[in-house]
Amino acid sequence: MLRIYRVKAQASKNTLKIGGYPGIIIKKSFLQSLKRFSCKITSREAFCKTCNNAESCAYASIASPISKLKPFIIEPLVVSKRKGIIFNLIVLGKALSYEYQIVASLLNMELLGAKMKIESIKCHDPAERRSMSIFNEVKGYTPSQRLHKNVDILKVFTKRAKALTSKRPSSIILTFKTPTRIIVNDKLYFTPPLEIIVNLVSSRYANLARAFAIGGQLDSNKIEQALKLIKEISMIATCNVRKLTLNIKRSSSITTLRFMMGSVTYSLTPPKDVKAFQLALAMLLIGKLIHVGEMTTAGCGKYSVELAY
Repeated sequence: MLRIYRVKAQASKNTLKIGGYPGIIIKKSFLQSLKRFSCKITSREAFCKTCNNAESCAYASIASPISKLKPFIIEPLVVSKRKGIIFNLIVLGKALSYEYQIVASLLNMELLGAKMKIESIKCHDPAERRSMSIFNEVKGYTPSQRLHKNVDILKVFTKRAKALTSKRPSSIILTFKTPTRIIVNDKLYFTPPLEIIVNLVSSRYANLARAFAIGGQLDSNKIEQALKLIKEISMIATCNVRKLTLNIKRSSSITTLRFMMGSVTYSLTPPKDVKAFQLALAMLLIGKLIHVGEMTTAGCGKYSVELAY
């Protein structure tokens, strides 16, 4: 299970100074606020790995400094003087039990040294297709407990994939909406084959399902069959992507990394194994939510899926 929290805040002079891709700085600001609110240890030398409070701490559970796998994703949507700043915070599985701490941290976020003024927060369940307002300036915070059902997103999106394949699609269009960095075996892809996207998403989903219980476990044999099928029936037909670079600050150094954005159309031949194709499509649909590639927690690797018949 997962939830999408849409956060809307007023713009400020500091907000409008955000340069480059905003997901990186929004993520950093959220984690800093979460640590200030949740961490009971004041020492700068304290580490979650050795902390006695780690099991009950929202920061240790969500930020997971001891693990590269994290149960959240920041999706920046709008940063403008007229519309303010709008972003999604996707929270995965077990981390949903810390909703109060998450909301409190959002309300106390500082962006480039200035406190953000949050106007509203809405919670959306993409599996159940239900939404509710959990914060506004008049009513304050309302817990989204009625949305918190333990829904297996693998079953939900497999069912949706079956519905989408009632007619045979002739092509799949993936549009990468945020900077996307796909690396496999040390090779950087700007036009990745479809089987690589399916493979990366299925691997990421399997790890998230094991660590945070976001859905059912994948059958490795069935995934292998799905990957083999997609490699056989798909081919890159058209590509309309642009390359871009981002300067990423890591510790005391700045690293320049290359990314891509844009759309890739994959032509499809009729699949011999319909169930394997449906599983591959289910993975692509789940990937829309959990993203693909590197730096996903900062919102990189967001894409949409369109089928043509």
